[in-house]
Parts: sequence; C-alpha cells; structure tokens
Amino acid sequence: MSDNFRTIATFWMPVEAQLAKQLVEAEGIPSVLQGYETVSSDWLLGNAIGGIQLQVPEHRMQQAMSALSEAGSFGKRSLLEPAMPTDHELETDGIDNDQDPIEDEPLTPQTGREAQIDRFYKSSIVSWVFFPFSIYSLYVFLRIKIDDQPISPAYEHRLWMGAWMQLPSLILVLLILRLWLIQFFGG
Repeated sequence: MSDNFRTIATFWMPVEAQLAKQLVEAEGIPSVLQGYETVSSDWLLGNAIGGIQLQVPEHRMQQAMSALSEAGSFGKRSLLEPAMPTDHELETDGIDNDQDPIEDEPLTPQTGREAQIDRFYKSSIVSWVFFPFSIYSLYVFLRIKIDDQPISPAYEHRLWMGAWMQLPSLILVLLILRLWLIQFFGG
C-alpha cells in the first residue's frame, strides 16, 4: 500500500483545520495540514496557496471522510462545508430587519447628481486630511444645490452629512481669508 497523502478537505481558518486534524487523528489516521503555518502567519496568503489542506494517506481517505462526517456539525456547520453563512442564517441572525430605509438603500450612484453627491461626500472626508479638498468640496456642494433634480433619501442624508463635515473647514477658510485681508489691506 502506498502512503501517498491526498487532500480530503480545505479550510480557510487555522482553528477549523486544527480541529479537523485532531478529529481524524482521534480515529488513528495519520494526517498532515499543508499550508497551516503559512496561513497562520499571514492569512492573506491563504487564498494564494489554496487554503489549509487536510491530507491523509490515500488508502485511509474514506475512513477519514466518514470520521469528519460523523463528527457532525459544530454549531450550525459541518466541518466539510465552507464557512460561509447561508441566506437563511443571514436573515435570522437576530438583527432587526425593520431598519431605517436610508440604511437599506444601496449607495451606488444611479444619476449624475448622485455621483456628484458621492464625490462631495468623499472629498469632504479627504478634506480633513488634505485641506485644499475643502475648496473643491464647496464647489461641488454649490453645484449640487443649484441643480433642482430630485435626490433619494439616502443621498440627501449623505449630502447633509458631507456638509456638516465641511462646516469646520469652511469656518477655517473664512478665518484665514479674514486674516489675509487684514494683513494686506489693514483692516
């Protein structure tokens, strides 16, 4: 008989892989976790190497798979299923689904005006780090307010949140402008 090791399961989380390895070894089946150290030290590489592979001798594959299957499910999932929640689990995870409609709307720009609001909101955030963006944000805000197209509630909310973020920057710009005018024109 050959002792070629074959992969019987792939895991993305080191803890799940170690648990499965211990279950298989409890049945007296030697096993190896291929890629365990790599994923444990840098989990971003897990996708590049194909995850953590539980390998057993080829002639004991069926016995090892039945050991994992007999272990049943821990919590809501079997060890042989991927660790992704099902739609039913997502719907019944205890979160109140009667949330504010603003939160439920997807924020993907549908019109040019919504794309402008999206740009304004993002530039308002960036202006806290890079001050010149506040001037651009003010320009975009004025263009949005001059236009009379309707806005969805989610984008209206986003517009005013960006405006509130711009308020301190606007006050700072006005103070600097005032100081500059006083310095050059003797105010």
